[in-house]
Amino acid sequence: MNISPGNYYLLISKSGYETERDPNSGSFNVACGDTKNRGTIYLTPDEISPPQNLSWYNDNNHPHLTWDPSSGPGLTGYNVYRNLGCGYVFIAFVPKPTTNYLDNGVDVYGGKFPLNYAYYYVTAVDPESDPSNTVAVPTNQVYKSTGSLVDSEYLLFQNYPNPFNPETEITYGLAEPSYVRLAVYNILGQEVRILIQGNSDAGVFSVLWDTRDGQGKEVPAGIYIYRLETGRFTATKRMLLLK
Repeated sequence: MNISPGNYYLLISKSGYETERDPNSGSFNVACGDTKNRGTIYLTPDEISPPQNLSWYNDNNHPHLTWDPSSGPGLTGYNVYRNLGCGYVFIAFVPKPTTNYLDNGVDVYGGKFPLNYAYYYVTAVDPESDPSNTVAVPTNQVYKSTGSLVDSEYLLFQNYPNPFNPETEITYGLAEPSYVRLAVYNILGQEVRILIQGNSDAGVFSVLWDTRDGQGKEVPAGIYIYRLETGRFTATKRMLLLK
């Protein structure tokens, strides 16, 4: 039997203790002899090592992924996977020796309370290695269950965090350029503060409420209501301020 050059490991198992290996695994076996303890030796070439130290940085408001190179005789490049809340999907193949990828499909959010996260991992190929570590990129882009970006709906999201103290973030979406008014009310329906009022472009936006009223005074703990009004859409939600 001829074995190609390379590093190998031995797995020795006694009959009855090892199930048959997948014939597509690239392994092969050699009988150990005609004894009652006869077993099988599996010789398997080294696998490609997974990418290490996956990280990202903000590159013009888009996540730029970087990682340490893998090693292995069959290495041809890297597969990049992304999860927008609906499971991981393959998004790109990066040929070696490149070890970075710029995802122009995701906008990085730099605020305190991102509405969503984009998760990534990378594998080396070929054959495909185990995955790298995962990284999470904050974004305020909103995605449907199909994975497509929400860009044509009016939306008002639950504030985050909730309950909250001393501040919370309210996020809303506009399907088209329009006049928008976002205000906070107490449980009696009295207006506490106007957060947004004026014309706005379409998109997803966020605003912080620092628990102060229109005169700059801190409001007491309790239940508050926030209301979004546009020319075509009105929505109301509740939030709880703790002290």
